[in-house]
Amino acid sequence: MKLSALLAAALLPGAPAQIADFDANLVNNPVTVVVGGDSPIGALGWTDGVCYAPIAAGVSGGDTLLFEYDAHNVYLMASAEHFHECDFSDAELLSQVGESPFEYVVPPEKVGEVLYFACQVGDHCAGGTQKLQVAVNAFFGNDAVRVAPPSTALLGNTKEECDAIQKSSGVVSEQDQIAASAVQSFCGEPILLEDEPADTYYRTCLSGPATLTPGGVINRLFVMQDPYPEDHRVLIGQRTFEFVAGDPDSAEGIRPVPVNELYVHHLGGSVVFGQGSEGIRQTDPDAPFPEPYSLFSGEDGNSMIFHLIDLREVDEWLACVECRCPVSEGTYLDALTQEGNITGGVNCCFNCTDLVGPTVDYRMRYNITYRELQEDDPPVSDVRMLTADISTAVDAVLEHDVPSWNFLKPDEISPDNPKHQRLVIEKPFNEIFKDEFFQQPYSGPDTVQLLRCVAHLHIASVEMWLENAETGERLCDGQPTYGEDPATDKGFLTAVSVTNFNPPKEFPADMMVRFVTDYDANIVHTGVMGYWFVFTAGDNQVTAQETALTVDLCLMDTCDATLLPEMDMTPFLTAVGKRQLQEEPAVDCVDSIAESPVCTFGGVCECEALVAAEETTDGCNGFYSTAFGQIEVRSVCANFCGCAVSAAVEEAALSSPPADEDCIDSLATHPACLMGNMCDCEEYVNAPESTGCGGVYESEWGNVPIDSVCNKYCGCNAVVEAPAPQAPPAAQVPAIGLGCTDELASNPACRFGGLCSCEEFVAGSEGCGGWYRSEQGDIEVNSVCASYCDACGDQSAEDLFNEAYGEAVELAMKRHCMYDTPECEAMLSNLYTCSSEAPGLDQANAFVRNFVTKMGQEAALASAKLGHPSNHVDSEDPSVEYCDGTAPAKEECVDAITRHPVCNMGGLCNCEEFVSLPESTGCGGVYTSAFGNVPIDSVCNKFCGCALGQSSFMDHSVKGSCTFDSPFNGASCIQFNGDVWTTDTMAARCAEENEGTWSSDGCGDAPGWCDVQLAVGQHEASAMALDAINTCGVNRLSCEAFYGGSFVAGEECLSDDGAGPNNSQDDIELVVDLSAAPKYGPALAIVLAVAALFV
Repeated sequence: MKLSALLAAALLPGAPAQIADFDANLVNNPVTVVVGGDSPIGALGWTDGVCYAPIAAGVSGGDTLLFEYDAHNVYLMASAEHFHECDFSDAELLSQVGESPFEYVVPPEKVGEVLYFACQVGDHCAGGTQKLQVAVNAFFGNDAVRVAPPSTALLGNTKEECDAIQKSSGVVSEQDQIAASAVQSFCGEPILLEDEPADTYYRTCLSGPATLTPGGVINRLFVMQDPYPEDHRVLIGQRTFEFVAGDPDSAEGIRPVPVNELYVHHLGGSVVFGQGSEGIRQTDPDAPFPEPYSLFSGEDGNSMIFHLIDLREVDEWLACVECRCPVSEGTYLDALTQEGNITGGVNCCFNCTDLVGPTVDYRMRYNITYRELQEDDPPVSDVRMLTADISTAVDAVLEHDVPSWNFLKPDEISPDNPKHQRLVIEKPFNEIFKDEFFQQPYSGPDTVQLLRCVAHLHIASVEMWLENAETGERLCDGQPTYGEDPATDKGFLTAVSVTNFNPPKEFPADMMVRFVTDYDANIVHTGVMGYWFVFTAGDNQVTAQETALTVDLCLMDTCDATLLPEMDMTPFLTAVGKRQLQEEPAVDCVDSIAESPVCTFGGVCECEALVAAEETTDGCNGFYSTAFGQIEVRSVCANFCGCAVSAAVEEAALSSPPADEDCIDSLATHPACLMGNMCDCEEYVNAPESTGCGGVYESEWGNVPIDSVCNKYCGCNAVVEAPAPQAPPAAQVPAIGLGCTDELASNPACRFGGLCSCEEFVAGSEGCGGWYRSEQGDIEVNSVCASYCDACGDQSAEDLFNEAYGEAVELAMKRHCMYDTPECEAMLSNLYTCSSEAPGLDQANAFVRNFVTKMGQEAALASAKLGHPSNHVDSEDPSVEYCDGTAPAKEECVDAITRHPVCNMGGLCNCEEFVSLPESTGCGGVYTSAFGNVPIDSVCNKFCGCALGQSSFMDHSVKGSCTFDSPFNGASCIQFNGDVWTTDTMAARCAEENEGTWSSDGCGDAPGWCDVQLAVGQHEASAMALDAINTCGVNRLSCEAFYGGSFVAGEECLSDDGAGPNNSQDDIELVVDLSAAPKYGPALAIVLAVAALFV
């Protein structure tokens, strides 16, 4: 189809109904945009130290922005000015620290606007680059073929460079990303060590440069060369780091820098374990663990955040490294600071001088050893890291201030020295310590096996320790060492003692412990930290056979339903049943069969068919029997059955006793009644499946204790326990949700504030539907207490189950697939096999079958890539992607109508309808329109019996070409391939173009081609060009989505291995400004924007 046809189609007054009824503000097929999901090193999420390119197109009303983060939050800024100035006045807090992942659904009324997001933590916005702008555009076209636009995270930019990017249109190519990252990290070749255990290797590496001015500050993410093997795990040995200056390629080389030249405020990430300046050149914090314990590679990623402060030409070095807030030009806060003031920290970590040179390139030099695990080695126990933060003792997060001693609160004065600040946290170990970096609740074993304690402290620290709260026994000791050399380190913290245990120190995870820090308060100190990093034995015993980083999915030919992840169906059935109970058919009197499991999973979607079915007893007055219980006919066919109220359900509901009675029968609200019509305790207790009072009722979904639902009937013998005390926040493990759960337990209000009961939370707020207000931020009540507040949205039974079962699958994979174990291989390969409806899947219940066939393969493929996502960047492991070791062959016979303009622009997306239209001459013929004829078989080949063989234009000889002048793109060329073409047909086709000139020669070389097969042996290939906007990925999308063709990459669009396009459609960023052409209307504005892509 010609471009002129696309343009004219947009102006047609008689658009098909599909277009006429289309709401451009709200798409029917919303997409999810992963914020920071696109970078040269894989998904980075919402983090500081990177630069987020604007998302200028591709987001519409109803789409979702997914923010995944650690110690950050998400604000919606009031305006562009507020965004660029990082002014959080009038900003709306969307998600707090600890609430990741957060999904923001774009409101339809935002179409035509730009949304501005930022992180308010520390200097992540003001001194950093953690902010994102998203243009919300109306959508015109076929939303069935929508793809999510990328959210690009750029690496290695200065704040000024990022400001320029964030004020631009956001069009950034893959090459721009790589160039902007300025990573330049590399490692030497591994060296086998002779005096170490067998198969132990040493490697030395350098990070990319961090360029700083005198007094300059940088807090940025750096991509590091991963020093370990790429395809399998190894045992991590000794790791050390230091910072060096200079050019490694110059004659002068590099030199180690002293701490009084470059201060390491702190490091983030785990390529090496580095606390801050106290870890430089130290071996104890990151030494190998005694056998049989070890850290394994594959979990640490390949990036780190450097928070560095250049102290050259800085006079007040202590105020500079403590990031004190200035009170006037050149003056810092001092000992007269008033109690409660925010005096410093990362939110005030700006350059300490105005000097712009000379600059110095600083790099991290990191040295590591590792050992290959051999097949005859005994299993090695993995090691996990836990973290604790003392700042929570003063209601802060990650850092806190030390007031001068005369402003210390009474409970912060050290009993050993009145001029020391002492902070204390006394709680169970599994409450204080979190998994990894402070975020997730403790999930380790009930018995802790402690191997090592490492402290991170700042200047002015006196001591930090962890002790048994009952006995006073010290478990961990952090004694600081300060430098004494005036030329290099005097006054700086240079080391902190490390505590090791061999054998491990064992104690209960819920043992009460006391976490204590002492800081010198003779003068004020700002932004100090007190962290414990403790290393404990993990749950896994790993062998050499389990070190692979990918899982073989191709071990099974049949599906074993018993290996699919299990889920307790009772909450799900209860939720669905309660919904039926609450529908009140006598009032609404509607037939809901289309939304019920009878239709969704059973395929019976008409009331007439349901009433007449063999599985139905007594017609409208009876029940329909299924594998998962009985469904009352009237509950789903109220209108068809005369709008009578469901007698059994109504009776059961009316007979339900008050909830505050100690001894009640709760059968009326149990799935046995709601889904199975077993609503009478006498009948239930005496059923064949029941063993009577004190026994159980056996069902497909598990055994139900009789007294738990018929306690009153059975004589009140069941013990009704008082509500259990609220579980410690850190011990909370999120339950599998059903689309509507109370999530307060995982919210900072509970985890950090101890407010874990929705009843108590709501009582201290504006109430359900309102907000909970606090100094730490406002929380929407319904967002964390949805079930308590009865604020659940409508979801189908299928959606409820898929959401719950998806969580069950994810939890099962996390539990069983940390390593490439036989159990993991069996689970994943079985899920992969079952997803193709292999024999045996029929043994699973209908809900599970539906989930597995729709989502099982995607879940298996994602879970088969083990460890950190960076392990698999640019990796196409065939054992993960495809079970035959190769990419599946492109299906030779397909219907391409959904990718053709007749669908995208004309709304004709169904082959049966398309072939049957009056304008069509049927299969083998053409669809005739004023804009050109479309060969039917070229877009509906499969529907038409695969008469059109699939081939490439390159399989056929060149017969000629047509050069012409495009009104949108200037000089253009179409090449004709295949013996079907004749001189007359080529000349006629060329005459349709503007000033078209036919030639017997081809178009020559091109970066890419859009190949449209018109018939067997007849191809029309449009030569495509590259420029700043029209990348290979843009050309590919243009070809497939608007021409209905196949993109064939030329030399410039091939990757290094020649396998395919060097940038995919994910690289596309288009700017569509509807206001720029109001006289043409939005549809034409879209076409004009798209037209710029074509050749």
